[in-house]
Amino acid sequence: MTYAFQGKSVSEYPNLESIGRKIVNKCGGLPLAIKSLGQLLGKKISHHEWMQILETDMWRLSDGDHTINSVLRLSYHNLPSNLKHCFAYCSIFPKGHRFKKDELIKLWMAEGLLKCWRLFNQIAT
Repeated sequence: MTYAFQGKSVSEYPNLESIGRKIVNKCGGLPLAIKSLGQLLGKKISHHEWMQILETDMWRLSDGDHTINSVLRLSYHNLPSNLKHCFAYCSIFPKGHRFKKDELIKLWMAEGLLKCWRLFNQIAT
């Protein structure tokens, strides 16, 4: 709940807290899943949006470690389209590949995935 209500009082949104707890239970105690969904929920403050995430069919889509994959898939589908392209670009690297943030940003720029310099500065910091 810390990530979802960052900078806001939980008491301001009493109906969201119970929904949030149900969503956390679906994460199976995986910290990355909880953090990713918390950040996603923090951008959505309506009861309807939180219910959509709770009731999405993506929780059922699985391949092995279903919880983390479902959460990452859900987070991906809620990204703005320009960021989806940046994220998808990372698939050209082999699994486990380590790269430096600055190098990746330069590759995105070379591919024309970053639309403006301001976005580059936001990502780089």
